[in-house]
Amino acid sequence: MIVLGYNLRLFSQRADNFDPIWDSPFEGVGPHSFISPSIDGEEELLNEDTEDHKTLLRQRELDQLDPYGITGTWMRVVCFLDYDDLYAFNFAHQIPAGQSREPIDTKEAIRLIRLKLHVTKIEPPGEDDGQDYPVVTFRGVSRSLHSSWDPNANSAIRGTVRQTKEGQIRWTTWSIFHGEERWRSEGIQVGGIRSKRGILGNWFDKYDRS
Repeated sequence: MIVLGYNLRLFSQRADNFDPIWDSPFEGVGPHSFISPSIDGEEELLNEDTEDHKTLLRQRELDQLDPYGITGTWMRVVCFLDYDDLYAFNFAHQIPAGQSREPIDTKEAIRLIRLKLHVTKIEPPGEDDGQDYPVVTFRGVSRSLHSSWDPNANSAIRGTVRQTKEGQIRWTTWSIFHGEERWRSEGIQVGGIRSKRGILGNWFDKYDRS
């Protein structure tokens, strides 16, 4: 979170239309501190006898059973060492055996991504899960806000939210490109269930099990 906060502060200095977040040290660090806003036009749609109306009703039924508040629009922040910098750090200069490599001194790349998610399935917790909440599956789309040219920025997305045996709220997502899963992420919701502080974790290749 310290690294993300630092990168976001640098980004906000370069982008006039982006307000820094996490400036208040303990804001939203608690269960149920986030309340999702209502969706404009939803009531009008419910009064129409259409397929959209039926789909929305089915979605509402799932959302009412979802304790995590997944359905909606989320902001995702991804930071990583740019691939050119990563290559240069490892291969541009040969280091003699026994000599320590100088620490890297460069800024990380940052991506702001909008996620639109909806719940698709709710199941009872498994043996390896905490037993207070169900396992909820979701799907959605992931769109970059400022790097739409990047082929790795836009994707479909699927995932699950569950409670761990230790009582943490764990989010797992897979990013899907052209029907194939490529990236996976694992994160814990800071502050507990429905915390306004968000989810903090790592992303990596889908095959990485470390």
